[in-house]
Amino acid sequence: MNRTNYLVVLPLLVLAAWMFAQQPVPQTTPSPSASTPPTFPPNTSAPKPSEKADQQKAPRPLTSQDVKIQIVQKLLNAPGLSSKDIQVKVTDDKVVLKGSVPTGNEKALAERIAQSYAGKRRVDNRLGVSTGDFGTRNSKTKPEPQQ
Repeated sequence: MNRTNYLVVLPLLVLAAWMFAQQPVPQTTPSPSASTPPTFPPNTSAPKPSEKADQQKAPRPLTSQDVKIQIVQKLLNAPGLSSKDIQVKVTDDKVVLKGSVPTGNEKALAERIAQSYAGKRRVDNRLGVSTGDFGTRNSKTKPEPQQ
């Protein structure tokens, strides 16, 4: 190699080495060993399974009044159900529906609504199906046979 080649190559090598030295070195953090126990704030400890189970309480059963309110609200808001002539009575062991509705389909719908909120209570559907102008004084109510 002649002397001019050394004069060109040598400064390029020095420049490349200098640039390489200027690059930041990635920091590696040592990973904690698998034997390191988890740490908690002072004066605390991990919750014990039995403590967690004690904190979770079973939901309280609905009272008869709560069930009645839910059924009445659903009957009032159910589309396709004329519930103005339906009375609801709820005791600890049963739900009683009394009154009248215009069709057998509405009677069945009212019973399904009551069953959906009754829980373990049985539903006694005493609704009648009216056979005239619904809602007038002269309408006749014919009770449906019990199923």
